[in-house]
Amino acid sequence: MMGKDYAVVGDGTYTLAASTDRTPAVAWVEKRGERFDLTYEANAAWRHGDTYPDPRDQSTTGLYGAKTAYDLSREELRSFLSTHAMPVIFDGDFSWSTNICEKM
Repeated sequence: MMGKDYAVVGDGTYTLAASTDRTPAVAWVEKRGERFDLTYEANAAWRHGDTYPDPRDQSTTGLYGAKTAYDLSREELRSFLSTHAMPVIFDGDFSWSTNICEKM
């Protein structure tokens, strides 16, 4: 449940930062040597139990609320983050995906 990670102040029905993807998601990235572990979680309160296209392979699907893990090179990670606007927790620090791409 995302309720444990976020708090709502004010009007909870107002969208502060809309996702450019159809799927609102968050990612966790950890550096492991020259590679990166990316954990991707898509959530949609109104669509639990439904599936969404996998962000790396559109021919497969993921389940809303379930985490998907990837092992990526620096270039693969940069490509992924540059095409998916989302919040990212990178080595414990919260940032936006485009900000991380600029730093890599």
